[in-house]
Amino acid sequence: KMVALHRASLLLTVCIALGAGAYIIPGGPATPHWLDTDGNRIEAHAAGMLFDKTTTRWYWYGESKKTNDLSTHGVNCYSSPSLSGPWTNEGQVMSQSQLTIPGSSGPYVVERPKVLFNNDTQLYVLWFHLDSANYQYRHSGVATSAVPNKPFKFLYALQPDGIPSLDMSMWMDPQDHQAYFVRSCDNSYVGISRMTPDYLNTTGIISTHSKFEGMAFFRLDNGTYYIITSHLTGWNPNPLMLFRAANKTL
Repeated sequence: KMVALHRASLLLTVCIALGAGAYIIPGGPATPHWLDTDGNRIEAHAAGMLFDKTTTRWYWYGESKKTNDLSTHGVNCYSSPSLSGPWTNEGQVMSQSQLTIPGSSGPYVVERPKVLFNNDTQLYVLWFHLDSANYQYRHSGVATSAVPNKPFKFLYALQPDGIPSLDMSMWMDPQDHQAYFVRSCDNSYVGISRMTPDYLNTTGIISTHSKFEGMAFFRLDNGTYYIITSHLTGWNPNPLMLFRAANKTL
């Protein structure tokens, strides 16, 4: 069970996480856009961030530039020694040409990419919302790579736990290293599932919640789980919400 908290609590949580004076100002005073080391605008929307202990770098995975032509849409990757940059463009690590799905044809909507490193398999595992142009396909895509900054191998599309899946996220608990998958189930409710040890599938829904999207998990040292998320209003802005787990489990 998740308990909704007041938005002021969210602001307090963010301030504590950043610390005094720890601000990131994308682009600086000279430009409204955050630029990479080549001087180009960073295109990595609906991002997933990963710190890689092997390379000691941050990796920023996000949706490529939004255009009316889905054939160009994929997952871009940038890397940096710090969250504040500078960010180097590592290229597109998932493209439309890699999305070969039996019985279906693209181009596809590719959204919300998230990557985790699996210690057991020593692979980087990518999940993303995979959909048709009219958002009726409602699947997730799964891919793997031996390195964080090269093209991932697309494995398959699936509806986790047999349920149509839209907006999604993936998270590994830093305390017990259990990985979780959360998604909007057919835009009717949100479902949270534990992932298999190899992070390539889910093991069944462990809890359901009201409608929301854009989910981000974190857990405090005292064991309390939180989710920062937003309402379902399409591209229209809305206030963020903060949920706290009522018990020591998701």
